[in-house]
Amino acid sequence: MSDEQLTANFNLSEFLTSPGAAYYYQTLPINIQHQVFTNISNLAHRLQAVRDILACPITITSGLRTKEHNAVLLGAVSDSTHLDGRGADWLITEEYINKARVLLNNWSGGYHWYPEDRHFHTDTRDGKFRWS
Repeated sequence: MSDEQLTANFNLSEFLTSPGAAYYYQTLPINIQHQVFTNISNLAHRLQAVRDILACPITITSGLRTKEHNAVLLGAVSDSTHLDGRGADWLITEEYINKARVLLNNWSGGYHWYPEDRHFHTDTRDGKFRWS
C-alpha cells in the first residue's frame, strides 16, 4: 500500500492506525476500497481546513476501524462513521481546544468533544449531527 498524500498535512496512513485497519483497507473489494478512500480523502480535507483555520497541528488517533475493533470500544456505535472512513478522532494542543469547539459546532457533519480524554470526533455524514 502506498502512503498517499491526501492534503498538505495528512497522509492516508494516518487514518489507518487502528488495530487491523491497514490490512482491512488493503483487502476490501476494489470498488469498496475506492469509496472508503474517497471518504477518507474528504475527511482529510475537512480536517485540513480546521488545521489551516486554527493554524495548529492535528494528530489523528483513530480513523478507519474494523467492525471487530469498533465492537470492543466503549461507547462506539455499531453504525459508526469510522467503519467506512467518514469519521476520525483527533487531538490538538490545549490552547486551541476552545477555538476548535466553536468552529466545529457551526460546521455540517458530525462533531463531538470528549472532555474526559480531551479529544474530538469529526465526521462527514450528511446534515449536522451533535450528541451528548
